[in-house]
Amino acid sequence: MLETITPVRFHAPLTSGRTRPARLECEKDDGSLVEVIGKFAGGCERGVTALAIEVVAACLAADLGLPIPKPYLLNINPAWVLTIPDPGYGAMVSQSGAMAFGSTDLSRDHRLWLASDRLVTTMLPVALAIFCFDAFINNTDRRDGNPNCLVKGHELQVFDHELTFVYKGVLFWREPWKVGSLAPMATTGAHIFHAKLKGQAIDLAPIRAAWAALSDADFARYKGAVPAAWSSAGSAVDDAISLIGGVRDNIDDALAEVRRVLT
Repeated sequence: MLETITPVRFHAPLTSGRTRPARLECEKDDGSLVEVIGKFAGGCERGVTALAIEVVAACLAADLGLPIPKPYLLNINPAWVLTIPDPGYGAMVSQSGAMAFGSTDLSRDHRLWLASDRLVTTMLPVALAIFCFDAFINNTDRRDGNPNCLVKGHELQVFDHELTFVYKGVLFWREPWKVGSLAPMATTGAHIFHAKLKGQAIDLAPIRAAWAALSDADFARYKGAVPAAWSSAGSAVDDAISLIGGVRDNIDDALAEVRRVLT
């Protein structure tokens, strides 16, 4: 389950990001403070579904050992909302419900990944695992010009997964374990790591082990981590878990597709 914290200070909206996230200071149950990037349903095209999918993706990423900023659930106090200096932003937050999604703000010592950045040898396993993650959950939103990836030295952190697991009714989409399904990932600029991984000596064994180790109990935990207040997202959460289970059950074929687009 994600830790629930309470916003106590509003800093400022981010200058980029279509979901209108904001930098916040939040209080934990023990009284300690943490800086987070908060995302509210009212700023998301998919509303609470976007936040519920962020929760599922964060749970999955943690189980796969992927580097993500620590996720939180945010308990929104109406009295705090009144302290937001921007009336328009405050109105959006007020209309977003009693819960929001947040993740640790790493902007002080990380920067956005640039297309000119190199993947050094020590970064290859993590970049490969991220590429597979995105390929399998249908994340088309980690691309050139919108990397959704932070870097500090040789350390990577990935974020923004509210648009993942959208596949039902999507034209030409195929399960990621089907032959040819990952061809769109090889399109120039479609993924920040594709060109940098292509032709490299890759080891898919750790990725196979991580996905194969996922259990039905894990999937139940992901679903249980979604707040009851976001129950309207139930069908999207079920679709996400169904896709994760399909990848797990067909992991060898899915990895064969990864190898095909990276060879």
